[in-house]
Amino acid sequence: LELRRQAAIPQSPSMAQYHGLATQVQAIQERAEAREAELQRVMAEARQNSKVQVQRLHSLHQEELEAKEQQIRMFRKELDDLLTIMGRLSDRHPAISDVLMGASVGAGSE
Repeated sequence: LELRRQAAIPQSPSMAQYHGLATQVQAIQERAEAREAELQRVMAEARQNSKVQVQRLHSLHQEELEAKEQQIRMFRKELDDLLTIMGRLSDRHPAISDVLMGASVGAGSE
């Protein structure tokens, strides 16, 4: 008698409940897929923005480096010109050479 009563109690959900659960699971899966697609889109956009920003910064700093290198080339040329003029003057006027050598020796000892 007890076994018959337990056998009469459904041990599994009814078909309506099963169908309802299946629909809910499908809706959850669709939302998860949509979130995954959105996440992939956002990540791709972030990667692209990052690449663009890196390229922009590289370009900006490259221009700055080139400007500084040009400045250094100009200073070196000016220094070379000054050294050439000093060399010519010291060849013509040995006293200038003595003064310059004394100034460089005095500057080195400070």
